[in-house]
Amino acid sequence: MATSIVWKYFTISAVDSIRVSCNICNTSLSKARKGAATYNMSNLRKHLESKHEEEELQRFENEMQMPAAPAGISIGIDNTN
Repeated sequence: MATSIVWKYFTISAVDSIRVSCNICNTSLSKARKGAATYNMSNLRKHLESKHEEEELQRFENEMQMPAAPAGISIGIDNTN
């Protein structure tokens, strides 16, 4: 089963497993109807499409990535001993 790319923008609620929070604007959304056997990604995708511009999504993705150390910068490993 493939994991939807949508999940990188949402966090599942610790209190209610049917609720998710948008990692960009903190809006709380439902990922399924109460009692549903499966989750529905449609409302999560619609939230991203209607509330967040493509540029904002790209900026969020860039902020979530660990920056690489610039060339010539030591990362604290000393092998001179």
